[in-house]
Amino acid sequence: PPRFDTFSETIVGKWQYGPSLPEQAGEVQEVMRSCGGAVQGITEIVLPYHDNNDGGGTDQDEDSVAQGRYHNRADDGFIYFDCGCCSAGPVHLSNDSTVELLTSLSFPSVPNRRLLISAKGQVKSDGATSPSLDLVLSKDDSMTIGLNRIPFRATE
Repeated sequence: PPRFDTFSETIVGKWQYGPSLPEQAGEVQEVMRSCGGAVQGITEIVLPYHDNNDGGGTDQDEDSVAQGRYHNRADDGFIYFDCGCCSAGPVHLSNDSTVELLTSLSFPSVPNRRLLISAKGQVKSDGATSPSLDLVLSKDDSMTIGLNRIPFRATE
């Protein structure tokens, strides 16, 4: 089985957009248990189209700090692998709900690279069949971005 500490070593750190863009995308951070001790999960980089906390827009108070999507290692909808790849989504679908899916494909290059895919979908059912997921792709709430890991000793 995959080990969370190995996954975390691969994905935690600062990331920038693509090989030719110097702009820093953000930082994936470990989240510790409140009682101390073990790492409980990770916080993903903040996606540019919203703050990931409530699915709303980027409108925030001046004093607030945007937080990336939180992934708890024990959540059934969060699947991770030693190589740094992961996927997050709902375990159960309910009619007429909106869900967000997030997938990260990691590549063991130097520097590490990954492809982050985020999409929102609408669950629909005609009542006679099982619910199905219709992805609603728009530039406002879905994206695919390429990221490069910023080396640990790089100057900022």
